[in-house]
Amino acid sequence: MGQMGNSSKPVVPLWTVWKRDRDFSKVCSLLVDPSPVSESAAIKRGLPAGTWRALQKIGLTRDEIAAVLGNSAKTIRRKEDSGEALDVAEGDRTMRLLRVITEAAEAFGDTAKALSWMRRPNTALLGKTPLEMIATDAGTALVRRALGVIAYGGVA
Repeated sequence: MGQMGNSSKPVVPLWTVWKRDRDFSKVCSLLVDPSPVSESAAIKRGLPAGTWRALQKIGLTRDEIAAVLGNSAKTIRRKEDSGEALDVAEGDRTMRLLRVITEAAEAFGDTAKALSWMRRPNTALLGKTPLEMIATDAGTALVRRALGVIAYGGVA
């Protein structure tokens, strides 16, 4: 297992966390059978804040998660500690982050490589990192397009 970003913790494969973490497993199951109705209902009910801990276990930092969500790392820590459910905006952005990480891990065949790619500035993304771009729907569309190119043998 490699080490990524500013985190000194080893990167844990996405699917390992999925199997071990009950809250994360529930959220990830929405990706396996991607019904927009099921995903929307789960987000409206409030995804568990434990989802953010699981994202940290796979190698994201709290600051990286906060940047995508438009929250502070302090808010994320408070919600994690209290077990407070995510509000609709947080849940929607968390699902967006999870979906892109999953697609990147599939494209690269490895969670650590996917996270490394997501942290590097990319010319196809106007010099921004994929993590910076997925803060918006439009940016996410560009990141997903780049991942599609990579998945089919191109360079992005």
